Amino acid sequence: KHPLAFLMQDVFRLHNFDEFDVFLYSLMSNDDDSPEVLKIRNATNNWKVFSAGQTSDEIAASLQDDDLDILIDLCGYTGTFVVSEIMAQRVAPTQISYMGYP
Repeated sequence: KHPLAFLMQDVFRLHNFDEFDVFLYSLMSNDDDSPEVLKIRNATNNWKVFSAGQTSDEIAASLQDDDLDILIDLCGYTGTFVVSEIMAQRVAPTQISYMGYP
């Protein structure tokens, strides 16, 4: 169980999907079948898992292809440095960091 997944598990399903396309991305290449993660996955039809072998440039290009308006970083400084590299590329006009800070 991941504490962030526990805290965020219901947030995504509460979005208005008639007005917003919600994309959820995971940098965890291994499968996490915890109930919290399954709930998060089921909250969207735009779920992508990036593998550990992908570079930040490859991931950023994929995010840019999704034409995001807002990108929210939930890893902060507790995750991999790849997130910082992706955020530095400004893949969305509005970028927010939330949670994930020690």
